[in-house]
Amino acid sequence: MTQAQISCFLAVANCLSFSKAAQELYISQPAVSKQVALMEQEFGVPLFDRTRKTIQLTEAGRLFYQLFSQFNADLKATLEKVQALEVTRRGEVHIGCTINWDISNLYSPIQTFFSQKYPQLKLFWDGYFFDDLIPALKSGKVDVIFSLDIFLQDYPELVTRNLTKIRSILLYSAQHPTAQAGRPALQDFRDDTFFMPYTKTSKALRESIVQECMEAGFSPKMVNSPDYSSMLLQIQSGAGVMVTDEWMMSKNNSLFGHLNMGYEHTVGVAYLQNGENVSKNLFISELLFYYKQIFHPEG
Repeated sequence: MTQAQISCFLAVANCLSFSKAAQELYISQPAVSKQVALMEQEFGVPLFDRTRKTIQLTEAGRLFYQLFSQFNADLKATLEKVQALEVTRRGEVHIGCTINWDISNLYSPIQTFFSQKYPQLKLFWDGYFFDDLIPALKSGKVDVIFSLDIFLQDYPELVTRNLTKIRSILLYSAQHPTAQAGRPALQDFRDDTFFMPYTKTSKALRESIVQECMEAGFSPKMVNSPDYSSMLLQIQSGAGVMVTDEWMMSKNNSLFGHLNMGYEHTVGVAYLQNGENVSKNLFISELLFYYKQIFHPEG
């Protein structure tokens, strides 16, 4: 059975006329009759009652009409989904990330994964300061952002998904007296100011820092600093230290030293639940699948 036979059968059933069906299909009446006859021969039953003045569907014809009508509807819906999928795979996604991160461990594997699986999907990585990531997402400048979960907790309008964990570190000047004396420990920084690197530092982060410092035998003096660059200059000059994460590029700068803290940060992806960019949904679902295979291969 062919699609031409099905089309001719449905046209005749809808028009109850071979001639009108031929006009609708822009083919000759004998061609329509031939296709229907071939179908009846294949099924071994008549599909139309031709003994009356106007043709009618037989009982078998009505059953096949229901079947092929549903088939055509399902086929159309499937074709629309396939076409939409092609559009999705050929789209583009803008990804926001902090300019202070060394994202080589994040960017390279993700870019490789998507370029191999979806070569027509274009990924664009845009850099922002941490405080500017969420405004960029809300304004539509980027489709998704990578951030620490502690900075996403106060935004219930965002959809967030956790990806991986990274270590927390204490960043200090390479000229700090304790650094010069050898391998420092957290208690060696009891007299230093602990700069908080963002204007909106979460309560959870503060509590983590305080708890670890208390376990080391002191209560930290914590100061918020809205200017990241100025804060790095203050740390470089020995005015204080900063708790941050191991992806910070400053970690690899010879002007600074770093000490691993006893807890980890969670890196997450956040986005708005809207349908403005269908490629975004593909990116997110595949990204979550990618990370699940890495960290939970049996899950």
